[in-house]
Amino acid sequence: MKYFIVALCSLIASGCSAESEFIQTDCGYLNEDYLIVSFASNSASRTVSIGNSALTFKGTTLEDMKWLAEFTDIESVAFEKEVLLKITLHSGFSKNIGRVNANCKALIDSHFKERNIVW
Repeated sequence: MKYFIVALCSLIASGCSAESEFIQTDCGYLNEDYLIVSFASNSASRTVSIGNSALTFKGTTLEDMKWLAEFTDIESVAFEKEVLLKITLHSGFSKNIGRVNANCKALIDSHFKERNIVW
């Protein structure tokens, strides 16, 4: 029984901490100020809300704590291999958010450009 509990805990821990691949499911403006990008994996979801001066991230896994970053706190918003949205803060924290399509990438780039934000 002791080994079963240890194995079960290990399985749960590795399943919760594994970085699943998140794919964009929705990308659009809530209003003229907020661009909302939603992502999903097999068992979880994430949302990035990009406003005029900050972005908010929230997810449904244990490692996806909700956080807010002012644009001045962000070192870069990049697209690895042109599709994987990655956000890096000046503190050194970096997060691969998920894969976006070309239209969503263009919306994100345009949103920052309209606010004179260049990474």
